[in-house]
Amino acid sequence: MRSNLVVDAAITRFKQFGVQISSSEENGK
Repeated sequence: MRSNLVVDAAITRFKQFGVQISSSEENGK
């Protein structure tokens, strides 16, 4: 099984990236 550190890092990056995507979608509307 993968270490939780890898999962936590991926989730953190995904959350940060998701915020950027949400902002882009808001600007696009």
